Amino acid sequence: MIQWAVLTFLTQKVEIMKIVKMVKRKETELIAENYCNRHGYDFEMLKSLPFFSMSSFGAYAIPSKVIPDGLMNDLDTQPTSILLAVREKDSFIIEETEHTKPYFNGELDHLL
Repeated sequence: MIQWAVLTFLTQKVEIMKIVKMVKRKETELIAENYCNRHGYDFEMLKSLPFFSMSSFGAYAIPSKVIPDGLMNDLDTQPTSILLAVREKDSFIIEETEHTKPYFNGELDHLL
């Protein structure tokens, strides 16, 4: 009986975490779309990228094509961040990276 209660609790917690992640993604999308519109970037192009979410920030990024080989090539396997959404108090602030303008100018197509 206790195992069933624990399993139910954990399942509910996982579902809540999925919902929170989805809400965070939606909130970030709205802010990123507004940012793209103000800066002349194509939001649909950005939205086509995977979104990586952490507790204090999220990133639209191009995944690396490098196959991991333990710690030997760890840095080479990191995604190329295009636009960051950094949590500040109750909202997100959008930050560009050194790859933002080249991505929207089509200069990073070789990474896609």
